[in-house]
Amino acid sequence: MRHLKFLSFCLVMVMVLGTLAGCGGGGNQAPAAKPGDKAPAAGSGPAKVIKIGVLGDMSGPSAQLGDMERKAVENAVEEKNAKGGIKGAKIEYIVADDNANPQKSRDAIEKLIESDRVLLVFGPVNSTAGASTQVVSNQKKVPQVTPITAASRLTENQPYYFRVGALADRYQMKTLADFAAKTRGFKKIAVLHDANVTELGCLPTLRLT
Repeated sequence: MRHLKFLSFCLVMVMVLGTLAGCGGGGNQAPAAKPGDKAPAAGSGPAKVIKIGVLGDMSGPSAQLGDMERKAVENAVEEKNAKGGIKGAKIEYIVADDNANPQKSRDAIEKLIESDRVLLVFGPVNSTAGASTQVVSNQKKVPQVTPITAASRLTENQPYYFRVGALADRYQMKTLADFAAKTRGFKKIAVLHDANVTELGCLPTLRLT
């Protein structure tokens, strides 16, 4: 079900790329005209390819999530391209594997934006990777959409970082805590967590619940 929801969202975002392309984003667009420049030759026009990035764990401990993300984008792109693309421009997606490693994820998104010139990045799928990449996407003003990361802090004051599909941890923890305390009557709760995401994930939220 989540896969289908993300696929639908991918289709919407792919359509938005048409607007981004028209606003001077990445891709294969020509630079803006300067005073005195000659008019473009007949038949020339906007870029014929619009690039997007797919960033996630494709070979590490959360590869199943990364594979779902990749397939959703792949299906959305194929469907849109079969209908003529966006204003005649075909969509190309570039996959980057971060192996669930925050530094690799940051290096990957920098390459996607700087070298591959993508207009939009889907992913990553891990909260630690999201924390390391959102700095780049906000600095470069390139929209970044993640279907999995749930850490609430990732979207605080981050205008170019969007989360869809995954329920924010503040809601997950409140629901679980209410169930444990009110429904089951538990007095103590143990939390098994990744030490790398302690300050990003559920533990700070649980303390406030």
